[in-house]
Amino acid sequence: MTAAKYLRVIVLVAAALAALGGGCRKEKAACTLRQAKEDSAAYVATSRRAAEDATDADRRRFGVVLLSDHSWGRREPYTAYYARLLGSNGDEPVRAAAATALGVSGDAKYLGNLAAAMTDRSSVVRQDTAAALGRLRGDAGLAALRRAAAEDSSDDVRSAVAASLGNYRQPEAAGTLLRCMKDRAFAVRHAARAALVRLSGKDYGDDPANWTDWANRSAASGLAVRDGGGWDPFAWMKNR
Repeated sequence: MTAAKYLRVIVLVAAALAALGGGCRKEKAACTLRQAKEDSAAYVATSRRAAEDATDADRRRFGVVLLSDHSWGRREPYTAYYARLLGSNGDEPVRAAAATALGVSGDAKYLGNLAAAMTDRSSVVRQDTAAALGRLRGDAGLAALRRAAAEDSSDDVRSAVAASLGNYRQPEAAGTLLRCMKDRAFAVRHAARAALVRLSGKDYGDDPANWTDWANRSAASGLAVRDGGGWDPFAWMKNR
């Protein structure tokens, strides 16, 4: 453990003791102590050993989950480690867990890794990657999701794609969701409808034609896309 890590653990333990001594709630002090334990070198080492266990894929997957479940496990060097796992020829559960870990990290540097993983040979990995691209959003992710919505052979993957597209407040995402409303699989159509409800704030049912009318009305009323990638509810005022 580095000096900085030791200092952090000491500070957290001291804060917990101070909370108890100052008459604070025991739950708060216990939570602070747990945080100190989780930041300890032993916890990090145990999680990393599990993630690197070459003899047990399930243990490696669980190790990745443990690491990415904490804020320090969503930063370098761990994010680079997840990217290596995702791009490897390793076991399917490990690659899927690595995709999820990159998604929760929020590090846009790895958006390209996730976009590339949408062509993984495993539908499980592609499904988890699609979900991750609903968290870690960007142009490369949107393009990969739109392509998968049209071309992926797995109903489960296309369903995950539709769900994630509901987090992209761009006209291209809405257009792809309108096409997903005509998908052969009910699960995909259902996910697309739920995503459109999330985007629109209304439910126009199962008929794609009703959603097309909504999309046209939205464009006509000036619901513009901001540079930040979200619908601008005040665009109609700015354009007056």
